[in-house]
Amino acid sequence: MIKIKDLSSGKKEVYYIDKFILYYILLALGIIIFLGNTIKGFVMFKRTEGKVSHVTEIKRKSKHDYSANEKYYAFKFTTDKGIEVTFLGNDLLYEFIDTRKKVTVIYNPRNPQEAYVYSFLGFWANPLIFFFPYFLIISAVLTSEGYYPRKLKISL
Repeated sequence: MIKIKDLSSGKKEVYYIDKFILYYILLALGIIIFLGNTIKGFVMFKRTEGKVSHVTEIKRKSKHDYSANEKYYAFKFTTDKGIEVTFLGNDLLYEFIDTRKKVTVIYNPRNPQEAYVYSFLGFWANPLIFFFPYFLIISAVLTSEGYYPRKLKISL
């Protein structure tokens, strides 16, 4: 609810915004920022079937001489134009993919190298990892009793 105080006395405009309206505005903003490209990809990207072509091991070295080998599956699929594309899957997928089965691949038709395994871990997990803490903080702050008044006063 937005209210405007009487301006006939020459005072400044004062707006009151219900904190739950602010909550939904911030929630929508977070969805656009953190999940916007993923939702756009879900709607606009094409789907096809692919399979694991090989395992790639990438050696990472840190400043402190700690090295780790990270394993990634490389997936291969063919676009509807007949182009064969190979891409590295998300590192979260390494433990959870059955290499003998085909997987659903979602890819950008304008740039087929922008491809993902269409599963929770392959497509949705990374943006949700960043969105979830934002959602929790916004929810905790704006829905807690006594932290903010029911109506937030914004003076211009």
